[in-house]
Amino acid sequence: MVRQHQTHVHCNWIERNFTSHHAALTVRHFGSAAHTAQNISQAVNGILEEYGIPAEETSVTTDHGSNIVAAFRNGMRVDCLCHRLHTVLESAWKETKASELDAAGYENAISEVSECAGL
Repeated sequence: MVRQHQTHVHCNWIERNFTSHHAALTVRHFGSAAHTAQNISQAVNGILEEYGIPAEETSVTTDHGSNIVAAFRNGMRVDCLCHRLHTVLESAWKETKASELDAAGYENAISEVSECAGL
């Protein structure tokens, strides 16, 4: 299986009357370029520029990978709550598996069910 890396850019905004909006601006294949902070920053800033969105006034919500954090070090980067929660749960599960003998069995059972369901 070949992994295809993509950059997704979505825009959320709230009007003065508190009406909330969302738009998926683009999904682009990242190509074969290395996922360095510089390449990520250039890709996202290029997309923002295409839409006339000022990068210096725009917050970016991302995961907390070191390359992503570095790419937006000088901007307004916000951790994605879902990614942060996943990390917390992953850490808690590691600790649970280390201290609870049945936990590894539960994990294996869930993995088998997921494989059968095609998840």
